[in-house]
Amino acid sequence: MLGKLFKYEFKNTYKLMFIIYGVMAFVTILGCIAMYGDSDPAGTENQLQEIFFTAAMVFYVLGVFALFVVSYVYMCVHFYKTMYSDQGYLTHTLPVGQMSIFNVKLLVSLCWLPDHYVCIDLRPGLCGKQRIFL
Repeated sequence: MLGKLFKYEFKNTYKLMFIIYGVMAFVTILGCIAMYGDSDPAGTENQLQEIFFTAAMVFYVLGVFALFVVSYVYMCVHFYKTMYSDQGYLTHTLPVGQMSIFNVKLLVSLCWLPDHYVCIDLRPGLCGKQRIFL
């Protein structure tokens, strides 16, 4: 029964989390474009290009941070809805102990968090630059 709990908990949360990962990939690609746009082979100083690069990097950092916050809030709201609302009433009628239900929800939430760090660690490989944040 515990395996089924894991299966259905992942099934309930994967949709939005994959959308968040897609947005994170899009933001990462934009950040890579901004990084490559910063290289000036002629060596001339272009003020507009510097402003664009700085703004793009600020938006990249803010975007990644916002995605962390959105995923954390989503997991908290999902926990609340499935434990304390009308759906929670059905959750507690399952023939499983309450601590098992809580542990499954906690472990699924903790499984999604390291995926964010993996996505961030892929950024240097995509961009071909050194690590900036980690």
